[in-house]
Amino acid sequence: DTEKNLKLLKLVPIVLGDGKYIVNQYPLKNEKVLVGDKVFLLTNSNTYKMPKIDGWSESEVITLCHLLNIPYSINGYGVVKNYSIAPETIITPEDTLSIELG
Repeated sequence: DTEKNLKLLKLVPIVLGDGKYIVNQYPLKNEKVLVGDKVFLLTNSNTYKMPKIDGWSESEVITLCHLLNIPYSINGYGVVKNYSIAPETIITPEDTLSIELG
């Protein structure tokens, strides 16, 4: 329902995990956002899969890593061109996300 409502507001929901409940989100409720902004929704899932992050900004990637509590390293400037964890791969606590911007 939340995902549907965000889309109606012309926002881009990024649902992390397949849990039944949202346990965290960014930006937080009542913060200002712009049309087309991503809204991260962290569910109460036991596992999380790597989303496709091609073209994301540095700040969006940092938000993702903070919500998933995974370490990261970023090289370059611009938007995401390459990254070390393939989309749809289950993220483990041992993973470090390496991002190349361009």
